[in-house]
Amino acid sequence: MVRENSIKELLVIVKEAIIDESRLVTLILTPVFSMIMAYILGFNQIQIIAISAFIISVLGTFLYWRYKLLLALISVTALLMLGVMDIETLIESAEFDIILFLFAMTIIVVPLKRAGFFRWLTILLLKWSNFKFQRLIIFFILTSTVLAALMGSVTSIVLISMMIMEFCDYFKLDPTLPLISAILATNIGSSATALGNPVGLILALGAGLGFEEFIRWSMPPAILSIIFISWFFSKVYHREIEGMNNKMEKVLKEREIKLLDIWATIEDIKKFFAASMTFTITVLAIAFHTVIEKFLHLKGETMLVGIAFLGAAASLYLYREEGKEIISSEVDWWSLLFIAFLFGQTGALKYTGVTEKIAELIISFSGGELTILLAIISISVFVLSAFLDNVPTVATFIPIVLSLAEKGVEVYPFWWIVLISGCYAGNLTPLASAANIIALGLLEKKKIKITLKQWIKIGAIPTIFTFILALAIILVQFYVI
Repeated sequence: MVRENSIKELLVIVKEAIIDESRLVTLILTPVFSMIMAYILGFNQIQIIAISAFIISVLGTFLYWRYKLLLALISVTALLMLGVMDIETLIESAEFDIILFLFAMTIIVVPLKRAGFFRWLTILLLKWSNFKFQRLIIFFILTSTVLAALMGSVTSIVLISMMIMEFCDYFKLDPTLPLISAILATNIGSSATALGNPVGLILALGAGLGFEEFIRWSMPPAILSIIFISWFFSKVYHREIEGMNNKMEKVLKEREIKLLDIWATIEDIKKFFAASMTFTITVLAIAFHTVIEKFLHLKGETMLVGIAFLGAAASLYLYREEGKEIISSEVDWWSLLFIAFLFGQTGALKYTGVTEKIAELIISFSGGELTILLAIISISVFVLSAFLDNVPTVATFIPIVLSLAEKGVEVYPFWWIVLISGCYAGNLTPLASAANIIALGLLEKKKIKITLKQWIKIGAIPTIFTFILALAIILVQFYVI
């Protein structure tokens, strides 16, 4: 028996060594291949360095997820040392307004968590769902969609992630499946309105699109895509769902008395209602931040962050004796800093003209053919957003579409194709959107890791199908209806 265990341990060590070696080889060869291709396509030396550094960082993050911030720091340092970008470009590209907003919204959610709100809500929803996990996972999907459309993808995923983590902790379940389904729904739902995703805001400002136009064009694809997502997870993963139902029934027998009373888990009713009111008022104020900005004659998006700061201050006041501990332990600084440096590296691509060069190659390849151009732009935005982040990708493609308009091309459908491609691409990889990174960061705190293989296994099929479905609906709305 001892000898068999020793052999098994040796095999595990050998397997891990082989995997590590293959990862290292991939991390070395991929940038080399990219450098050769970039040289053939006509990129200059600085641009090739920027591309290589970015690929090493992103690929290294996929292969060595736990060291993502370390790799990002090394990559940014290399870009600075080689003169590819300067400090000013790094700071400008890091999108600290987004980082600060994420920080503030994380703080706002903490009192809800400590007051027992998420467990209270989970128990309430369990009773509404008649304690059936199949109904509950559909609820998580639908709620993620609505919240993302109304309050933004980041706020939505923080709220839903907390609910799912509380639920899974209570019933001793693996949160991977429900959390990934919620992430997919969040990214899709964020495309339904101009408030749901920074991409929507960029397009609304850059292309002059109104809120009602989002309702008309991007909401129908989102609704049908969510219907498919709900069906997909309930049918494809029915065995896993049934297993979760069985575990829930086991826990229910042990905790039936407490579970039937939704207030049993609330220790401080006053803090519960204070935290709930603080969050509700903050979210409503954020929804009307543009009205407040116009009334106060402020620059756009000023009160989006300002209101979040005020909500964070109110939340810290509720737990003022624990404020320092909340800042140090509840905020996922590892993920926030990684997001900032990821934005910074993407900014280096724009700073050196890489993204503009890629855009020029796409236009040249299409030969001016509208159908080919539509296909190239949709696929390019989708692929680039999945690996470079959708915000800088969409920002780069806006001037491309505007230049097509100057040449007499009808570009209105292009705006919605860019929106759909950018938002839906957020579901293809773990790094494609800030919501993904935040949710995975919460999982890491529970010592649960989702690998790239697991993500693709669960999310690839629904992502690709909903992307194609949404594009088809946009084109049908424009050219048929």
